[in-house]
Amino acid sequence: MPITKQIEPFLAQYQVKGYRTPSPETLKSYRNALTRYEIFLDGRGPDKALQQEFIEHLIATRSSGYARISYYATGAFHKWLGIPAVGMYVAEGQARIIRISDSEIEDLIRACRTDTERAVILVLFESGVRAKELLGMTWAKTDLTRGFATITRKGGRIGDVPLFERSVEALKVLHKRPYRGLNVFLFGYSDLYNTVKRVGGRINMHLTPHMLRHARGGQLRSKGVALDRIQELFGHTDPKTTSRFYAHLTPHQLKDDIKKVG
Repeated sequence: MPITKQIEPFLAQYQVKGYRTPSPETLKSYRNALTRYEIFLDGRGPDKALQQEFIEHLIATRSSGYARISYYATGAFHKWLGIPAVGMYVAEGQARIIRISDSEIEDLIRACRTDTERAVILVLFESGVRAKELLGMTWAKTDLTRGFATITRKGGRIGDVPLFERSVEALKVLHKRPYRGLNVFLFGYSDLYNTVKRVGGRINMHLTPHMLRHARGGQLRSKGVALDRIQELFGHTDPKTTSRFYAHLTPHQLKDDIKKVG
């Protein structure tokens, strides 16, 4: 259920630690954080798994201070709603973008123990789709011959996303199953989150679906793929979004690029 109508009642009743009224600045920060959380939820009801992915998304793409205030705001909001909240601390100095090396991606693929796990990891990473986009994939709109799937993007936009060779092969295995349904993946978000987390755990990596998306963007950019091509793959409506996430070079990447030209 959308949280639009719950934000203001929460802020009106919210008491910091139960003994003092929050400052106008705190209320403004909480309102901004919860509004961004609502955008991230995109019509889904809040739960612990989604809250954790939201915070990790902010750690990857925004300042640690912004992620920290969002952690406190969403945690208090969950408590007010009477639903579980994550118990994580957003530390200073966290990376602004998720970095998963090529070798770690291969380790993740080898760590898959079922056909479904393999397909999930490959499609999330190679095509850079959001969790909701993956779960909305249907066989009727997935062309394994051409290597494309028609998906519903954020905001309800319809678009085609490319499926790469290993993803196609993994999906062909699922397609041969006699008990396949209309959707490609026969589970909800919580099951998806737990599947990805379980595979990551096998190589001692904390992993969420959205981390694979950001890892793909970082990998493509570090290999010289133009920002407008990443924007097209990821379905960003605003090029500034792609630029904010992936335009910068890390000092390590910058050093490597300079070494290439002597």
